[in-house]
Amino acid sequence: MQRFTRQYSVFAVVAVFGALVAGAGVHDARGVTWSSDFDGDSDVDLADFSTFAACFNGPNRLPVYPSCESPDLDVDGDVDLADFGIFAACFNGPNRVPACQPDPPIGMVLIPAGEFQMGDTFGEGEPRETPVHAVYVDAFYIDATEVTKGLWDEVRLWATESGYDLAGIGLGKASNHPVQTVSWYDCVKWCNARSQKEGRTPFYYTDAGFTVIYKTGELAPFMRWEANGFRLPTEAEWEKAARGGLDDYRFPWGNTINHDYANYRACGYCYPYDTSPYWNYTYHPDYDDVRPYTSPVGSFPPNGYGLYDVTANVWEWCNDWIDAAYYSVGPYPHVNPRGPTTGTYRTIRGSCWGYYAYICRIAYRYSYWANGRYDDLGCRCVVGSP
Repeated sequence: MQRFTRQYSVFAVVAVFGALVAGAGVHDARGVTWSSDFDGDSDVDLADFSTFAACFNGPNRLPVYPSCESPDLDVDGDVDLADFGIFAACFNGPNRVPACQPDPPIGMVLIPAGEFQMGDTFGEGEPRETPVHAVYVDAFYIDATEVTKGLWDEVRLWATESGYDLAGIGLGKASNHPVQTVSWYDCVKWCNARSQKEGRTPFYYTDAGFTVIYKTGELAPFMRWEANGFRLPTEAEWEKAARGGLDDYRFPWGNTINHDYANYRACGYCYPYDTSPYWNYTYHPDYDDVRPYTSPVGSFPPNGYGLYDVTANVWEWCNDWIDAAYYSVGPYPHVNPRGPTTGTYRTIRGSCWGYYAYICRIAYRYSYWANGRYDDLGCRCVVGSP
């Protein structure tokens, strides 16, 4: 009876305090990790409170990391009353789903955790698209659109004032068109700047101890996978997101393509699944005014996850090195694969405004030198598991 009374008292105190701080507006859009379900059982109860209490250390005293990284809910380096306010607003007792869930970062959508079939399920592609294999990825957030020139410039301005060598980097036809002519190095440094600008922990570093943020030069950076900052998607994350929950389709929406669905170069006689009325490698007639022939982001219907332009418009850099034989590496399923540890080229996915239907298939894999800047190369960012 005494144990029950003590637990009930803790529950009551935390719940009442949670209601007060929630009403006071603690939950906002600053990029705070709004998740107190530390044991992943879909409720926020006394088990989670025990985890939090073990890390609580008062103001301005560093907790023991990494075991206390999750309870540091405002990601400021300690576990104090500010974190308790966030935790308490989610606390709801045993076996009840919490009312609060992580808010998607602005402009991003949540891709649910799960398994999918990765590769060319039609047997019509190239050897590097096979074998088809099961891949499991954790949940993650991804930009709903390709990074626009407007967003790129906003972050780039902040970056160049904060020690990044991104001055003058990145082109685009208009602020609502995708940024292009950006290298892999440009994009990962820009991701770091976007993270810092929004108060998140950067992902890319110049040293294994994660003490020096990658801001300048061209190198293969060290990657802090537990960071909550922006990064490029892994190739597996990109393909899962692009499929929109549909494993057995050639494109994000189905098995045929035409200019109603994507900004690509049509050739109606080249492939039976290109149903365009144009028969001679024709650029999209709505956007072929001035090269590069990009279209405003979101000009075509989204896929099942709410992502726009995952097929065509501009190629999208992925985080991985490319290896033509990587799909053959077992055992299956692959769980959160991060690509080869070394390589010569970085992966790009999704095709662009200048390529035809075969290249626009979701399973198609391609790559460029990491320092390549072309008018059909852009990016889309992710944030790791909520």
